[in-house]
Amino acid sequence: MSIFEGRGSRFYYVAAFLTLAAWGSYGVFVRWTGLEGQEQYLVLWRTLIGLVPIVLAIILSGRLHELKVRGHYLLLAISGLTVGVQSYSSTKAINLLPVSDALFIIYLAPVLVAVFAPVVLKEKLERSTIVALSIALGGLAVISFAGRGDSGNALNLAGVGFAVLSAFSYAALILVVKILRNSLPPMAVYFYQSVVVVAIMLPFTGFKVPHLTGREWVSLLLLGLFFTAFLGIVYVTIVKRVKAQHMGVLSYIDPVSATLFAWALLGETPGWQNFVGGALIIAAGMIVLFIGAEPEVPDEPHA
Repeated sequence: MSIFEGRGSRFYYVAAFLTLAAWGSYGVFVRWTGLEGQEQYLVLWRTLIGLVPIVLAIILSGRLHELKVRGHYLLLAISGLTVGVQSYSSTKAINLLPVSDALFIIYLAPVLVAVFAPVVLKEKLERSTIVALSIALGGLAVISFAGRGDSGNALNLAGVGFAVLSAFSYAALILVVKILRNSLPPMAVYFYQSVVVVAIMLPFTGFKVPHLTGREWVSLLLLGLFFTAFLGIVYVTIVKRVKAQHMGVLSYIDPVSATLFAWALLGETPGWQNFVGGALIIAAGMIVLFIGAEPEVPDEPHA
């Protein structure tokens, strides 16, 4: 039984908001690993580290039977491929472009989700989603364009290409996981996603272990255990109870929290535009939390 069972829908929306806010500190730990330009090692090792506690949890809880997912292997493989592509391309984009430009392109993903969710998932595009999405996108634009010219990284086609690829793969991931969670438990989805990511990334690392300092390994361990394993399972669990279009809007809290974490932990001082843009994005999230969420939903057999 999951701790999430029997909760009202708004609980899942709040959980989604907090999960995505916590994910904003991801970039800080990425910076501390010292693996810039070696993104394949970062993706591989955080996935391997995150897979260990999940496998142990599956075995110790007697849930090995949940890994029998006959009829879903193809979609699970696509899901894992999407995770790998999104993780790698987003990191490359941030390294090749000014961060503000990269984030603005990557976070076009919620717009794509809102466009494709009615077609793929048969979700009705709600008026509140359109309003919230417009406000959030405007807030991100204020943050992004305020930061232009602050970075020494010149705009280049490769970086734009990786950012666009990241946006499309991020949108696809939300939609694919939403479909999978209609019939599969979260542990199974997470396990097969991770196995596929490891299989894809191993050849690109030459099956080698990166040379890191103690502090860099600690950062990598945190990326694997907290971000990849814990937040990964929470995300896969709650995505079933949050509409895809709403999940897209809530994801805009990520760059806001990333700014705050960078301020607190990296000493990157935000300008007034960051606070204005952040306020708009939080307002959009509140619209989704208080208007988009249904008051209650029936219990589900797998959480």
